[in-house]
Amino acid sequence: RKMILSKHRSKYEERLSKKQFRNLLRATSITEIDVNAVVNYNKDTFKDLEDYYTEMSAMGDYDSWLHSNGTDVAIGRIGDVSVPFCVIHALDDPLISWRTMGHNPTKLVQSSNGNDKTGKGNLVMLLTNSGGHVGWPLGSNPTKHNWSWMHNAAGDFVDGFTKVVQSKG
Repeated sequence: RKMILSKHRSKYEERLSKKQFRNLLRATSITEIDVNAVVNYNKDTFKDLEDYYTEMSAMGDYDSWLHSNGTDVAIGRIGDVSVPFCVIHALDDPLISWRTMGHNPTKLVQSSNGNDKTGKGNLVMLLTNSGGHVGWPLGSNPTKHNWSWMHNAAGDFVDGFTKVVQSKG
C-alpha cells in the first residue's frame, strides 16, 4: 500500500471516489488492496475482483472463457498448452490463491467439446499443502538448501518427460 501511494497518490485521489480512496488507505490485506488499487481504479477494465483475478491468472476461470454463443475463447491460456507443462502451486501461498486455477481445474484438461484432452494431455498440476510464495523453502535457512525441493520437482518433471520421449523414439 505504501509503495502504491508514495509514487501514485495523486492518480489514485483523482480516479477513485473519496470512499474508495479512504478504503485503499485502510486496506489491511492483499485482497483489499486489489479491490481498491486495481479493480476500482480500472473500473472500465474489470467489473469486480473475480473478473480481475480471472483475467490476470494464467489459468483463469474456464467457465468465463466461453462466450455467450458457446465459442471457446481460451486461446493463449494454459488450458491450451501443446507442450509438456507443469504447474506447481502451494495451497498456503499468501499472495496468489490456488483459486487462480479456476473453479473446475478438471476442465483445463478437456477440450471445449469434452471428447479429448487439450494440449494432448500435456498439462500437469501439482498442488502442495505448504510452500508459501517463494519456492518451498526448506529449514530455517532456505539458502543453505538452495530451494532444492522446487528445483528437484521441476528437474524430475523434465527427466520424466525426457524418458517418455526416449521410450517412444
